[in-house]
Amino acid sequence: MPMSRSLRPWSVSAALLGLCGLGASVAQAEDSFGYLDLRFGVHTMPLDSFSGGPAVNRYSGDFDTAFRASVTLIGPVCNMIPLGCGFTGQPARSSRSSRSGHEYDDLIELEGVTWHEPSRSGFDLLAGLELSYIYFGHDGEDAEVGPGVPKVDVDTIALSMHLGWGFAANPSSVGILHFELTGFAGLGFSMINWEDVSDDELREDDTTGVYYEIGVRAGMYYTFSPGLQIGVNARWLYANHTMDVFSQTTSLRISGPTLGGELGWRF
Repeated sequence: MPMSRSLRPWSVSAALLGLCGLGASVAQAEDSFGYLDLRFGVHTMPLDSFSGGPAVNRYSGDFDTAFRASVTLIGPVCNMIPLGCGFTGQPARSSRSSRSGHEYDDLIELEGVTWHEPSRSGFDLLAGLELSYIYFGHDGEDAEVGPGVPKVDVDTIALSMHLGWGFAANPSSVGILHFELTGFAGLGFSMINWEDVSDDELREDDTTGVYYEIGVRAGMYYTFSPGLQIGVNARWLYANHTMDVFSQTTSLRISGPTLGGELGWRF
């Protein structure tokens, strides 16, 4: 069933707030889970070509605008999935405990905020969830292309899973530098609005479709005491939208590099 464009901002807000709530509940459960990183990011997306539209006036071209806004919750596998994982240490508030290969010092307290600081460098096996809003747009105002150029808006909500490795450098009293390399795969749904003028007739269609993506991500982050985190990341991804517009198949295949910046907090 077509989705009204007026409902899209509400669906996007509800989706992003959902993962924020998940992060808040995890933070309250710190004693059981250990550290987790909650990040908000904005990323570029490739401006790959798209094709579709009514059979009498099909169009192929490139998008003008594309970006991703995301909320990511990521941490050591045994912290993301608290199933025990063979922990031999004590709960998070003990004086020394083992967490995914790290030895943790006593909890650091600064202005009433507590966090765990690794006492040495090392690797972690990481798992994460990323909830994203992805937008592609074509304004349909390129006079050089000629009449009938469509105005296209594609809104996508996707949930992606990350799995890979993290490396933490030796910490200092200021904070800790760490690097991540993960693969990811995601699934979601897209909402497309297509407006096309041909023979002085306005054609418009709203429809939904399926979205999936796979790729790899490399990131560099710095976590300050007691937990503020900033970082950058680069990705290579392949993604595909499939949907019908005016009962004709419309496709959007995305592949290429992206860049992003993130701001977050370590719980």
